[in-house]
Formats: sequence, C-alpha cells, structure tokens
Amino acid sequence: MYTSPRFGADASPLKERMTIHLGMDFFVEPGKPVQAPLEGVVHLLANNAAPLDYGPLVILKHDVKEAGEFFSLYGHLTTDT
Repeated sequence: MYTSPRFGADASPLKERMTIHLGMDFFVEPGKPVQAPLEGVVHLLANNAAPLDYGPLVILKHDVKEAGEFFSLYGHLTTDT
C-alpha cells in the first residue's frame, strides 16, 4: 500500500516499513466541520508538514467505560478558517 521510500524502514522511528493503513479515510470539501463519533478531549494539535505526512491534525483521547482509553486521529485538515 505504501510504496514511497518515505515509508521505508530507514524513515521509521521503529525501523520497520509502514505497509498497513489502520484507519478509514473520509473525503469532504475543505472548510467542512469535522465531528467525532464519540465524546473526547483534545490530546494533540499539530501540523506535520513533511511531504506525505498528515499535515494539520487533531488527536482526540476517548475514555469509554466498556472499551477503555483510546485515541482517534483526524489528519489532512486545513489551516484556513
């Protein structure tokens, strides 16, 4: 799935090639609001501007009684307001 050398073992902090995408991609028009399916708190705001990276992103921390704690990432956002 990831064929660029930027996803190779030499580029990874874990020294492993990234080969699997563990997520779902949704495409919407720029400027549309993003809504999380579950309540959460902002864990991280960042702009990963390196080529092929997430760009502007938000990571939410969720704490669901039945499932425990987990995080969701919303990337490739826009900095335009």
